[in-house]
Amino acid sequence: MFPGSGKIPRRYGYREETEGDLLTDKTEIIFYELPKLEQRVKDYFEGKTGTENLPEDEKWCIYMKYRHEIDAKALISELCRKEEGIMRAEKEVVKLSRSYLKYMRQLSVEKDKIDLGYKLNAARKEGREEGLMKGHIKGRKEIIDLLDQGLSAEEIKQRLSNTK
Repeated sequence: MFPGSGKIPRRYGYREETEGDLLTDKTEIIFYELPKLEQRVKDYFEGKTGTENLPEDEKWCIYMKYRHEIDAKALISELCRKEEGIMRAEKEVVKLSRSYLKYMRQLSVEKDKIDLGYKLNAARKEGREEGLMKGHIKGRKEIIDLLDQGLSAEEIKQRLSNTK
């Protein structure tokens, strides 16, 4: 947002537009330009600087921006070791991640059960329809055979009702 400045956090308060007096010190807007952290992270990995010189809010920004990046694992581990708040946050994130993964596995098992139920019902329906079709074909064949034997419609009806 502010390419001419190296500042990462930019703090703003509510001020009166002409006289500039501060409305309240209870509310503040802070912009963190996370892309500007890239140079600090690069300097860390090149051995030019450590985490001890970083302001606390920049440490938090680095943690949030780079936590999931494999290449930054050493930096994140160092931040967790040296900063109690970040360490506690990381423990909670790991705990939440485990809970989420457990939930997703349970959800997957339930989905598989539902899918299996649908497949079984479809197979039953298909089997029932196939059985009816085979029965219909077999019945027609029996009737044709009986007609070929010279039986009347009434005799065929009588014979078929006795076999059921």
